[in-house]
Amino acid sequence: MMLTFQPLSEADLDFVTHTERHSDNRRFVGQWNHDQYRKALTDSNYQCFLFVVGGAPVGHCILFDLHNPDNAVLLKRIVIQAKG
Repeated sequence: MMLTFQPLSEADLDFVTHTERHSDNRRFVGQWNHDQYRKALTDSNYQCFLFVVGGAPVGHCILFDLHNPDNAVLLKRIVIQAKG
């Protein structure tokens, strides 16, 4: 199956926040609430992606500092639901 990236939407926020808070992930990644994600979704300095396999979400990432004058982008967060 192919992994695809799609822009994160507000409809994905329950999956994203649940995945961040899962016991396998929470000590390794920050946890944002829905409002923090909503702000990022409307801020042109962020880009958030949902990772999808076979039509089902499997993870997400947050890119930050898209307006960096050095053309560098920060991978702020990456979370994958299934391990192994």
